[in-house]
Amino acid sequence: MKNVLIFYKHINKGLQSSLYPNSKCEDGLQTKMTDGFGAMWYTRGEGVGAWIQVIFKAIFVITKFEVKPRNNPNERNKVIQLEFSDGSKQRFTMLNNSDVQSFTVKSVQTSYVIVKIIEVYGTINNGGSFNFYGVRCKNLEIPEKESKEASGLIKASGINPKEIPALFNVESEEVIGVSCRDNLINNKKFRTIKMGEGNHIMINCYSSCSLSPYLVYGNGKYSKDSALCKAAYHNNKLSQQGGKVGLI
Repeated sequence: MKNVLIFYKHINKGLQSSLYPNSKCEDGLQTKMTDGFGAMWYTRGEGVGAWIQVIFKAIFVITKFEVKPRNNPNERNKVIQLEFSDGSKQRFTMLNNSDVQSFTVKSVQTSYVIVKIIEVYGTINNGGSFNFYGVRCKNLEIPEKESKEASGLIKASGINPKEIPALFNVESEEVIGVSCRDNLINNKKFRTIKMGEGNHIMINCYSSCSLSPYLVYGNGKYSKDSALCKAAYHNNKLSQQGGKVGLI
């Protein structure tokens, strides 16, 4: 797969610490790369500590990003930090000009990026416009039967289902392919399965699910609207390579 620009259609949503009136968080995530309303993220009187978070619709391997600073020298950022969903961070020093600046990112697999201002050349309404580049891990969330590549990932993991303890109490012999976002409520496959003592249900989880933004509710025991694979990772029932795990 070749590198592709991660632009607005790949973004699930954006969050920010604060913003200038009449400005939107998403304005800084377009491809215009100009300093103007509708094309840049503006903070409201913030400098150091201001941040913007880009949450992607899928898992990406980020390899590069571009920044368009403010035109006003007193509103430019000097050091920017990128934080990824695996907890890793990378910092980049920017030149004190208004040119679009490009930086190589040490490849990291992530479901979001937090851009944080660490140092500034001046503080008024700092902000910026950003483009991210990378490879979409588009085969990591689809069921095993629908992707030969996904099947290869499971086999390559070397995980032996017999060595993994059940995540919950009830069991079945059926193996179900699930995506990172699936829970007991939104996946129709579970509606036809009898949940009860003596059943043994197994699911396939992919490595990308450990970095997914989907939520879990509980600790050891989880609610039905918890993301199944994320719950398995949260409960330490899966290694980072993913694999098969016992369910409810």
